[in-house]
Amino acid sequence: MHSETISPTELPSQLPKIMARFKVDGISALPIYIGEPGEPRAVLISPILFETLKTLLNDFIEQSKVLGRIKDNSPRISFEELVKAAGFDPADLD
Repeated sequence: MHSETISPTELPSQLPKIMARFKVDGISALPIYIGEPGEPRAVLISPILFETLKTLLNDFIEQSKVLGRIKDNSPRISFEELVKAAGFDPADLD
């Protein structure tokens, strides 16, 4: 099965059917492209797919930040040194 494209003029009449499909199929519901074939202008996806994609994107952004920090040459300290610098005894954390 493939995604379908709906023209903007068809959308109002198709929207109840699309929303029902999103409710039933959830994350596996295929996206609906709005526009002319080969020239989509918008995409409708289920809310659960949107939330999943949003979480994955945020995770990817955070991972990119971490990887960027790992690659820089700034000084590093160990966890033990960090604990001591904060005024704690590392032995108390075991």
